[in-house]
Amino acid sequence: MVSPFGKRLIRVDRYDCHVALKVLSSYASREIEIGRLRERDILRKITNSAPLQPGFQHVVHLLDEFAFKSSLGKHICFVTNVLCYSVPGLQKELGGPQPHLKFILRLTKDVLKGLEYLHDKCEVIHSGTSCVILGSHQRI
Repeated sequence: MVSPFGKRLIRVDRYDCHVALKVLSSYASREIEIGRLRERDILRKITNSAPLQPGFQHVVHLLDEFAFKSSLGKHICFVTNVLCYSVPGLQKELGGPQPHLKFILRLTKDVLKGLEYLHDKCEVIHSGTSCVILGSHQRI
């Protein structure tokens, strides 16, 4: 199954859960290797900063990474946990087009806990389409 974010959702027995697999383009993989793209650094920092904090369970974790070569070049791949359903999956799970207010409030609280973890423990600011590591002012 492919998510709307270009990740493939798969089940791998060694993780005992569903995981998302993000395959980077050969261009993005080169950018990571020369240090111009910090996605891998940020994922590692988020995964290792403070796993006992309340917001830790509400952010994505890098479970594994690997690379492979294709005719287009080297591709870095990230294996992460799956955080949430797609909107159609959520509607199916909840049995209707609109979730209940109680669910929306819980989801909002979880998102805020995740953002608090990113900012306070990881020193990462999530700005919607990119992230900034505090102190470096470098966007990814």
